[in-house]
Amino acid sequence: MLRLLQKSLLIGALPLLAAGAAADHHEPLATYMVEAIPFALKEGKSLDDMMALRTDFAALAKAEDIQYNAYVLAPHFMSQSSLPVDGRFDAVWLGFSPNPSALAASLSAYLKSGKAMEDAFDEVREMNQRWLMRGELVHRSNAPEEEGPGYAFFSTCRLKEGASRASHRAAEKAWSEAMEELGASANSHIWYAGQGIPDALQGAMIKVRIFESVQAWGDSYTTFIENDMASSPEWAAMASQVECGPIRSYLGQAFYEREAD
Repeated sequence: MLRLLQKSLLIGALPLLAAGAAADHHEPLATYMVEAIPFALKEGKSLDDMMALRTDFAALAKAEDIQYNAYVLAPHFMSQSSLPVDGRFDAVWLGFSPNPSALAASLSAYLKSGKAMEDAFDEVREMNQRWLMRGELVHRSNAPEEEGPGYAFFSTCRLKEGASRASHRAAEKAWSEAMEELGASANSHIWYAGQGIPDALQGAMIKVRIFESVQAWGDSYTTFIENDMASSPEWAAMASQVECGPIRSYLGQAFYEREAD
């Protein structure tokens, strides 16, 4: 699933990694745009019906050469009370573009040529919200790719008094590097709330960690416990920067991955 989510979350940000490789702890390795669409499945429909539309979407995306990758995430460990999402939803569509211009070009192409595709989506799902966020890659793991569904968890956070985006980013990177040194690999991202967000996300950010597989998440959790990382200086530094709500976890599948140029 690093091919599906970790590598995928970098999408068009990948070309920026070379330039960002020398960045210090106060700078992201790459930035990108995130489109999040929580959706409900229509009666009698399943995620299998949604995923069956991948071939048609890929044909459209390739024909229009859109700079956009898409993934579908199904909720796993979570409770409704911890969610910033309004109303019922069964899964979340996540789309990624390298910058606002690329996202706008992709949207323009879809509005021009995607009516049949949108009609097909409307047969399967219904939605009443769409968010736009700016993402930062803070730490990129060296974990090998694995087959099967990937695992991601998210938490809604706010900066504490005296903290800044730069100081928080540095603490997140140091924490991720400490876990990586112990063999617990994951990509770390920060998503800053933008257009269309619900009231619960006003002034907030979302911390994201993406694991290669469900097993990789479990092994990381074991590493956290066995090494008492909750008492580590890296954990304390990170906790000094932000106040976060409960962790929400998802299983993810690739819907469309644009081939690298």
